[in-house]
Amino acid sequence: MRNDYELYKAIEDIRQTISKDVDSKVNEEIEKRSFKVKTIFWACTTVLTIFGIGTWFALPQIAADTAKKIVKEETSLQVLGELKQKEIEIHAAHTNAMDYLSKLSNEYEEFSANLVIKLIDDNKFSNKLINEFKNNSDFIAITKGEVGEPGIDGLPGKNGMNGKNGEPGPPLFDGRFVYGSVSSDGQKVTGEDYTVSRMGGGIYKVTINKPFGSIPTIFVSAESAKNLRDGAIISIRYNSRTRRTFEVAISYGENNKLIDSNWQFLVIGK
Repeated sequence: MRNDYELYKAIEDIRQTISKDVDSKVNEEIEKRSFKVKTIFWACTTVLTIFGIGTWFALPQIAADTAKKIVKEETSLQVLGELKQKEIEIHAAHTNAMDYLSKLSNEYEEFSANLVIKLIDDNKFSNKLINEFKNNSDFIAITKGEVGEPGIDGLPGKNGMNGKNGEPGPPLFDGRFVYGSVSSDGQKVTGEDYTVSRMGGGIYKVTINKPFGSIPTIFVSAESAKNLRDGAIISIRYNSRTRRTFEVAISYGENNKLIDSNWQFLVIGK
């Protein structure tokens, strides 16, 4: 736009100088033609001398005015010609400026139209990428970062790299448990805080040293007896479970014959 500013400034400068040109040219020409004016003046003086004193006072002024009028008319014609030429130049400059501005406007409209088309194409391309990758597990992993480590004891997990916190850990267990392994003859093999006894073939009783606050949950499992096929069945005897004790029975075969066998248990409660 700097070229446009300089162009219009030049046009304005030309317009401001136009009003000064006529008077300047007239004075210049009068100065150049002063000799002619003097010649006419002396000619008029000679005529006045010949024709009389009365005319002597009038003719010099008439001659001077006539000479000045002639010079001014000639100079005005010359200046008008130059002004006409400048008018043509100004008109051409104005036309060029309008053409340039029109070209800029057309280029801007073309640029805007192309920009709109590009934005639409970019939007379509973005939507296409989103649709292609939104269900891609690898892409999701990259954009979301690594999954955080699982939480422990109900606390939030450690942050993953650019990922979210790990899922909260399981609730903190506020109860207690007792576990143990028992041999087929009713002897404690592993575990603490309990005693065990064999009440008869395939029947055992466990006594917890410290009673639970309520009847606990009990899990039991049995091993098949020696020289027998797999398939021993262990169960908690009916009405034997209390806050401190429980009894189990181990059987085998189609007739559910009670047998001695190794077994294990886990008691969970508060």
